[in-house]
Amino acid sequence: MAMTDLVFDVTVCLLLVSASIGLVVTADAGADTGLNGDAAVDADGVASSLATSTATVNYSLSPGVDAADPSLLDADDIDARELERTAHGSLAGLLARSTLGAVTVDGVRLTRARDDFRKRAAARVASELPTRGVSVAVSWTPFPGSSVRANDTLGPEPPSSATVHSATLDVPSGFPAAREDAIAASDDGFDAVARLVA
Repeated sequence: MAMTDLVFDVTVCLLLVSASIGLVVTADAGADTGLNGDAAVDADGVASSLATSTATVNYSLSPGVDAADPSLLDADDIDARELERTAHGSLAGLLARSTLGAVTVDGVRLTRARDDFRKRAAARVASELPTRGVSVAVSWTPFPGSSVRANDTLGPEPPSSATVHSATLDVPSGFPAAREDAIAASDDGFDAVARLVA
């Protein structure tokens, strides 16, 4: 049975983007899917589908150009064709990459350049997921407690009273794992830390 043929009452996906992306899928254990009265709860299947199903998303950087400060960028001198982009990857990877376009520092967005990518990636992923009760929450921070972060959501949250099953999955974020290098550099003093940061 194809993943898009399954209907879940509540499915929640949580992507944590750092050196890797943690994917948590939850599905309502008592959901009636409407398919002959059977409850089709398969959190593992949803996670697997997000990790293995691929898609292509065409988008434009023009919303970011339009929103840019005119003193930094003259939008009139840019050929619109130069702003067209195509992204291809797993559904989970596309969501993670699109979320990184919403980075904030102390709650202030840094850029709007990927707004169209975020909108189109969310629509593409939503078209591949079960149609009822699907929710995806994407969150990235470079380290715990950081004021630099990116968050995005897709779909409604499940009811707090729902009994859920879950599955987890790690997906690469595209960022190198730098923790070991940072720890080693901190032992070698300020010069080593400065080299690592540079």
